[in-house]
Amino acid sequence: MRIFAAVMAGGSGERFWPLSRRNHPKQFLSILGGRSIINQTVSRLEQLVRREDIFIVTVREYRDLVAKHLPWINKDQLLIEPCGRDTSAGVALAAAEIHRRDPRGVMIMLPSDHYIADRDLYVRTLAAAASAASGGRHVATIGITPTRPDTGFGYILKGEVHSVIDSHTVHRALRFTEKPCLEKAVAFVDSGNYFWNSGIFVWRVDLIRQLISTFLPGLAEGFRKFEEAPEKEKERVLGEVYQALPKISVDYGILEKVEYILVIRGDFGWDDVGSWPALHRVSPSLCGEGNVIQARGVFLNTRDSIIVSPRRVVAAMGISGLVVVDDGQNLLICGKNEAQDMKRLLQALQEEGFEESL
Repeated sequence: MRIFAAVMAGGSGERFWPLSRRNHPKQFLSILGGRSIINQTVSRLEQLVRREDIFIVTVREYRDLVAKHLPWINKDQLLIEPCGRDTSAGVALAAAEIHRRDPRGVMIMLPSDHYIADRDLYVRTLAAAASAASGGRHVATIGITPTRPDTGFGYILKGEVHSVIDSHTVHRALRFTEKPCLEKAVAFVDSGNYFWNSGIFVWRVDLIRQLISTFLPGLAEGFRKFEEAPEKEKERVLGEVYQALPKISVDYGILEKVEYILVIRGDFGWDDVGSWPALHRVSPSLCGEGNVIQARGVFLNTRDSIIVSPRRVVAAMGISGLVVVDDGQNLLICGKNEAQDMKRLLQALQEEGFEESL
């Protein structure tokens, strides 16, 4: 079994503004301590996947950033999307390259920006998922035991036990529900029968290509033209093809329609670090009074707040429940409960003419 990995690294990470900007998004930040998030992601994979079998799917604007953060990576391991078309197109692009190298290879598809506490257990869980997918009949995914009724995550209803692989219990996945309302999320968590959808999927590359052909025929046809093009014409053809591809996630486009999905519980300390308040759950910089402080300065009578300032000294006094982030040019001040809705704030900045800050 040859295992490949496709790391999706084309997102803009707008909910981590102002540190995450269009020209330097979240996956290239070091907000989780030490190395950048994408560097940490790839480093974990190297315990299971050979370096030469790791691919980074990104957009042209981030090509140089990927090369800077992963200086060892070869040019042919950078899979450049001409434009963003959500994860189904990125999966198809990676699958085309992996299929060329090994038509029966096992492919791990994962985001570039997750937090993982226990990397050894994480790698063992991925290995079990790869084993479950290696027969070419099932898609395997990692489900996370929910700790709260979060409406920002997708949920997976687990069914009967399918098998046990190296002490990892493998269940059949019965249903995917994307970002439910709070009432449903509470019911899901209370039932004990649901996992959070981690966004990590494992399949044999010939199977995912078959599923793309079945459920997204327009996507399959576009990539057929790309793969059949002469080598010197491939980049041009890919650019033409991408413009017409459906903009749809692999979850909506394929996985919600497939019956033969297996789910393995991941108890390795996972978080998708989707917005600034997530630092309270994962940050090594958790300070007294419930604060996360990644800054120099003084913080008097300051509670339950997130303060990030890589460049300037901060003096805070008498604040509670705030997110304060200063990148040296732009300053964010918002309530923790408002930080999930960063898109509305960035839209307002754009409408007011502050495009250079985005």
